[in-house]
Amino acid sequence: MSLELHVFLDDSAVPSCAQWQSVIAQCGFPTILDATLDPRNDAGFIMASFAGKETGFELYLEIAADVLEGYRHLKARVGSRDCCATFRFGRDIEEMFAAMTAAAALTKLSDGRYYFPDEDVLYNGDQAIEAAQEELDDASEME
Repeated sequence: MSLELHVFLDDSAVPSCAQWQSVIAQCGFPTILDATLDPRNDAGFIMASFAGKETGFELYLEIAADVLEGYRHLKARVGSRDCCATFRFGRDIEEMFAAMTAAAALTKLSDGRYYFPDEDVLYNGDQAIEAAQEELDDASEME
């Protein structure tokens, strides 16, 4: 079974891979995106690594209004953000953490809104970074 999360952002704020990777690193996340990634033009499975282990996740840039049709209660909170980066991933821990941390960093970088439908939570960038870090901390405590 796959999970999804969405980052609503302005289309003009879609970063280059280098910009995105820089913010991931600044946040201290051990996620490395494939350096050839072109976030604006690549879709589907994206290669990445998490904590040195090869993994990846699906990534799609979509029109925010289309995605919001399924989440009408978010429209006012998403505001005028016209683009949505949808992340799809399995329950594999590295895949999940790579997607989650990449999405949190993208949210921070783009002044976006991070939405995880399974828990019906909507975060701004700082909240998304904090939530991702808490998930990583909880997982490391279980090891």
